[in-house]
Amino acid sequence: MEVGDATESTDPALFEKMPVFWNPGGRPPLRSIYHDLIKLRKGNPALCNGSLEWVSNTATNQVVSFLRKDDKDEFLVLINFASGEVSGSVSLEDADGFEPVSIANLPPRLIPACPNLNLRVADGSFSIGDSEMSGGKTQ
Repeated sequence: MEVGDATESTDPALFEKMPVFWNPGGRPPLRSIYHDLIKLRKGNPALCNGSLEWVSNTATNQVVSFLRKDDKDEFLVLINFASGEVSGSVSLEDADGFEPVSIANLPPRLIPACPNLNLRVADGSFSIGDSEMSGGKTQ
């Protein structure tokens, strides 16, 4: 309530406790997504300490694509900043062997094809693909 405002507000007070709704209906399960992403990062040094290589794609105004790799694993990460699903392709020298990484039991949005990697990323989401280089592991 502001000074001079005589109407009652139904909004919570400034210091009143507000619950965080982790799984609102119709939205992705944020808690599970964060849990799985943290687990993936901790279990794969390529995502923390590996090299970073920006990869061009055909939807550069909407999708960011990059590789994180070390001597064991190689990860292709696609992040869609658009408000709708985006389709396109990513050019890689060696696209064989990339498999979608399951995050929070969401349907995979990475569709491997050679010689280019076709991409389909839903609005506001991401996709991670793992390629075992020399005995690496897939989470």
